[in-house]
Amino acid sequence: MMTNNQKSIQNQQEIRILVVDNDFTDRKDIAQKVEKMGFSPFIAGGLEQDLKTGQAKVKGGKELIEDAIRKAREYRCHAALVDMRLYDDNDSGDKSGLDLVAKLKPAKSIIVTGYGDVPTYQEAQSKGAVLMVGKQQSTEVLRRELRAILVNILRTDFVVIPDGWIQKNITPFLKSADGTEVHPEEIRELLALLFPGTRRLHLQHVPNHDPASLQRMTGTRRSSVVIKVRRDNLPISSVVKISAPARISAEKANFENFVKDRLQGRHYAQLDRTELLWNVGGAVYALLDDDEKKADIFQFRRFYAEQDASVIIESLHHFFDETWSVNIQDQKPLDESLFDCYDHFWARREIDEGVAVGRADGPLLSRFLMWMHKDSLIAYDGLQGRLPDPRRWIVENHSESALPATRRCVVHGDLNGENVFVDSSKKTWAIDFERTGYGHIFTDFVEMEHYILSQPAKIIDVSARYALIVAITTLRFLGDEIPEPIIDNKHPDYSIIKKAVEVIRGLRRNAYQLFPRASQLEYYWALLHDVLYGIQRLERLRESNVEVEQELEKDLLLGSVLCERIEKWDTDERWPLKMRGLGTSGSDSDPTGIGDTEQIQLPPRSALEKIIRPNNRFQDIESWTARCTELAARICRVEIPTSQGTILGTGFLVGPDLVMTNFHVIETLLQRGQPGSRPENVLLRFSYKRTADDNNLDVGVTYRLAGQDWLVDSSPYADEGRASSLDRLDYALLRLNGQPGEDWVNGGNRQRGWIEIPTEPYPFIKDSGLIIIQHPKGEPVKLAIDTESVIGVDSSGTLVNYRTNTDNGSSGSPCFSLDWELVALHHSGDPNWRPTFNAGTPISVIMKKLRERRLNHLIGKLK
Repeated sequence: MMTNNQKSIQNQQEIRILVVDNDFTDRKDIAQKVEKMGFSPFIAGGLEQDLKTGQAKVKGGKELIEDAIRKAREYRCHAALVDMRLYDDNDSGDKSGLDLVAKLKPAKSIIVTGYGDVPTYQEAQSKGAVLMVGKQQSTEVLRRELRAILVNILRTDFVVIPDGWIQKNITPFLKSADGTEVHPEEIRELLALLFPGTRRLHLQHVPNHDPASLQRMTGTRRSSVVIKVRRDNLPISSVVKISAPARISAEKANFENFVKDRLQGRHYAQLDRTELLWNVGGAVYALLDDDEKKADIFQFRRFYAEQDASVIIESLHHFFDETWSVNIQDQKPLDESLFDCYDHFWARREIDEGVAVGRADGPLLSRFLMWMHKDSLIAYDGLQGRLPDPRRWIVENHSESALPATRRCVVHGDLNGENVFVDSSKKTWAIDFERTGYGHIFTDFVEMEHYILSQPAKIIDVSARYALIVAITTLRFLGDEIPEPIIDNKHPDYSIIKKAVEVIRGLRRNAYQLFPRASQLEYYWALLHDVLYGIQRLERLRESNVEVEQELEKDLLLGSVLCERIEKWDTDERWPLKMRGLGTSGSDSDPTGIGDTEQIQLPPRSALEKIIRPNNRFQDIESWTARCTELAARICRVEIPTSQGTILGTGFLVGPDLVMTNFHVIETLLQRGQPGSRPENVLLRFSYKRTADDNNLDVGVTYRLAGQDWLVDSSPYADEGRASSLDRLDYALLRLNGQPGEDWVNGGNRQRGWIEIPTEPYPFIKDSGLIIIQHPKGEPVKLAIDTESVIGVDSSGTLVNYRTNTDNGSSGSPCFSLDWELVALHHSGDPNWRPTFNAGTPISVIMKKLRERRLNHLIGKLK
C-alpha cells in the first residue's frame, strides 16, 4: 500500500476515499479495506510511525482534522470514512468527527465508529453525513455502502458525446479555485451527477455560440461556461452552466429567493438541479414556454447581430415589462450614495467569486490608492484636447453621487449578451442568477447598454465612437429621444452606430416607463459606475499580462465623456462642450468632418404649414417668457424641519401675505407629539432659483408663518382608496409674518405680486397643455410642461388628472394653462408602481369652498 508521501492522483478516473481516524491500527485497517475494494485511500495523518513510540506521525485532534481538510481538497476526494471521536476514544462527549463532515464537502462522508446508536446516527445525518457504519463491518458491507453513495460516479455506461468535446470546448475556458486548469474527468463526473439515469449525454454549443465566445474574462472573476445538452435520444434539451462551486451555490440561493415561483409567466430559466464538486459546480436549466414545451433558444449576442433594432427592443421590453416586472415593483428607498450602492453590490459579487478586494472595500474603492495618482486629464489619439480621466475623477467626486430620492429593487445583476437568450418567438430568457439581489433600479439597464456599446457595437474609429457617446449623453430628461449621432452616413461604421443608438433609445424608453420619477442624471451616474467596474476589471487583466488595451481605451473614453457630462450638468453650456477631433477628415467646405447626415423626407409643399393641434395657440415669446418669470417669483419652497429631517413642498402667493399649498405638506404641524415640527420653525423661501446670466444659485428670501393665526383655512386629503369630494380637497391657506407680495423684485423694477385666481371654472379639454411651476426634490424653481397633458376630471368635479411631470417636493404647486391661467393645485401622483398620471384639485373648486366659508374676500385680485 502506498503511503501518503507517494500518493498523487495517479488516475483521474480512480475513486478517491479519505480515511480519518485517530487510532493508527484502525486507520491502517480501513485503508487496506478501501484498497481491496479497488478504490484509492488517502489517509489523514499519514502512516509514518514514530520509531520510539510506535504512534502515527499525526495521532489525532486538531492536527488530524486540519490534515483531513487539506487532503480532501488536495486530492478531490469523492468520499470520506470518518471516525466519530478524533480527539479521545475514551471521551463519550467527543463528536468531533461529526463536526468535520461539513468541512469535507463535497466529499460524501460515512461515519465509521464503534459507539454508534440511533440518536448519534440522526445527529450525524443532520450534520451532513450520508451513513453510519460500525468499525466491525466487513469489507463487503463497506464496499456496498460506498458504491451506493457513489453510484452515479461509478457508472460505466455513462458516455459523453462527442468524444473529446469536454477537452476542446469546456476545460480550456475554466479555472479551478486555485487558478489551475480543471481536469476533464471532473467535468465528466459533474455531468454524471447532474443527469442521473442518463446513459448518453449529447453536448453542443448554444445555437450560434461558437467555442471562442464561451471564454469569459478572468482575473477579477472566475470563468464559467454555458452549454446545451440533450439526454439519450430525447428531443428535449437543457442548458447547463458550469462554474466555480461558490458561484453555483449563490445561483441556487438567489433563484430560490428571487426567481422561483415569483416571476410572471414561464419565460425564465427553471433551475432543475445543481451539483458541487471540489473545483467546479453545475446548474441545469430547463427553458419552458407558456405551453410547457421546451423552447428553442439563441444567444442574445448573435440575436443582436442578426435582427433589426425594433425586434431587439421588443425582446428586451418583454424581459423588463413581463418576466421581471414583479421584481421591479418591489422597490425600496436607497439609503446610500450611488457609488456606495454599486461598489457594495460588486463587493458581494466578487466575494462570492473568491476574489480578494481588500477588507470590506468594493472593487472601485480598493483601486482608489492607485487611481488618485492618475492625471486629472487624459488625451485620446484622434481627438482634440483632453478629457477627464474617469479614474481620478471618481476618486475626487464619488460623494456627489448621493442623489435624492434614489431607489433600489431586485435586479438580475449580470444582464449581458452571454446570459440572455431569445427564443424563436422573440421572447427573452435569462439565466445565471448568481448575482441577483437588491441593487440600484438602473443596474440591469446600464449593464445591457454598456454591453451593447462594448461588445456588439465594436467601433474602432475613435471619432465615430466619440460621436456615438456624445449622442447618448445629450439628453437632460430620461423620457427624451436620443438624437442621431453627428457622423457621415457613408462612414463604414454608420449602420453599426445607428443600430446601437436605436436599441439604446428603446432601452432607455423602457427605463423611463418603469421608473418615470428617476432622472437622466441618475442614469448617467449609474452608467458611469458600470463603466468604471469594467475599467478596473480590465486593469486587473492587464496586470495579469492579458492584452486588453483596446477594450480599456474604449471604456476610458466612455467614462471620460460621462464624467464631463455630469460635471457640467448644472451649467448652461451647450452639450457637447466641443466636438473633439471630428474634423480629422474635414475639408474647406466641411471643416468639422461631419459630412452629410441622413436627411428627413419633407412632405409635399401643399401639405406644409398646417395647424396640427388647435388647442396649442401661438405665443408671443417676449410676453410669454416675461409672464413665466413674473409667476415664478410668486412661487415658494416650503421647508418644515422635523426630528426625522426637513419636509419639502411648494406653495404660491394668492394674496400679499397668503400662501396656498397642500394640507398634507403642513399636516405634521397640526399633529401632537411631533418633536421639532413647530410652526415657528417653518420657512417659506421665495425666488430660490438659478440666475440666467451666470447660472449661480440665488438662495432667495425667506418668510415665517404669522404667530398663532398662521392657518387661515384648510381641507384634508381623501384617504387612500376613497374618492375625492368637496370636503377633502387637500389645500391649506397660510398667513405669513410679512407681505412678500409687496416686495420689490427684479432689481426694484416691480413688485412681486401674487397669482390671480379666475372666477370661472376652467374647461380642462382632453389632451390640452398644462404647465406646473414647482420645486421638485427641493431644487431651485423649475418648470414642467406637457402640451398634451390633461386626461380628464372625475365625476365629482373635484379631481383632475394630467400627465405633466412632478416629483417629491412638488406638492402644493400651481398648475397653469399654456396661457398662464391658474387652473389647479397639484397634490399627488398615481400610486401604481408604473404611474400614468398626476393629480390636482381644480382651483375653481377650492374657491367654491372658500366662498361657502366666507373666506374668499381674503384672496387677492380675482381675475
